[in-house]
Amino acid sequence: MTMALTMGLWGIGCQTSQTTQPTSALIVKPHAHAHSHNDYEQQRPLALALDHGFCSVEADVHLVDGQLLVAHDADEVVPGRTLQSLYLDPLQERIEAKGGSVYENRPDLELQLLVDFKTEADSTYEELRKALEPYREMLVKYESGQRVEGAVIVVISGNRPIEQIASERDRLVFLDGRLENLENGPGKDVMPLISSS
Repeated sequence: MTMALTMGLWGIGCQTSQTTQPTSALIVKPHAHAHSHNDYEQQRPLALALDHGFCSVEADVHLVDGQLLVAHDADEVVPGRTLQSLYLDPLQERIEAKGGSVYENRPDLELQLLVDFKTEADSTYEELRKALEPYREMLVKYESGQRVEGAVIVVISGNRPIEQIASERDRLVFLDGRLENLENGPGKDVMPLISSS
C-alpha cells in the first residue's frame, strides 16, 4: 500500500464524459493521483487504466532467461508477457499518436510506470536498462545530472539497486523510496515517490 492515492480500476477516480459510448469515443479526464495497483492483472493491462485516465500503473517483473516477464509470482510468469509487450510498446505507440504525450493536449502530465522488481536487484536493473534504451525519447531521464522531461517516468520498487541508481548521472529510471529516505535519502531527484506499509 503506498501513501499516494491508490485505487482499483473501477474506483472513484474513474470518470469519463459519457458512459454509453464505446471507450474509443470517450473524452478521458486524466486523474494525476489515480494508480492501478497490479495493473497487469486487469483484463486489458494498461489500456483499461488509460481508458479511465489513470496516470500511474504498476507492473511486477521477474527476470527469466534475459526477459522481464510481468507477473505477481514466479510461478505465474508466461512467455511473451514482457514489460515491453504489455507496457513499453503500447505506450510508445500511444505517445507517437498523441503528439508526444500520454493524454491528448496534456503534455504537462507524465505517466508513472512503477516497475516492481521481484528478482535480484542488480541483474534485473541491468536488463531493464537495456530494455528501456529504445524508448529513451518518451522517458523522463537524467542526462549529465540534469532532469529531462518526458511522457513516462519509470520508477523502480521492490528489490531496488539504490546505491547504483543514486550514483548515476545518466539514467532512465527513478526509485520508490521509504519513509526513512525522507530524512536521509538521495532526494526527490532520485526518489520522487515515497511509499510505506
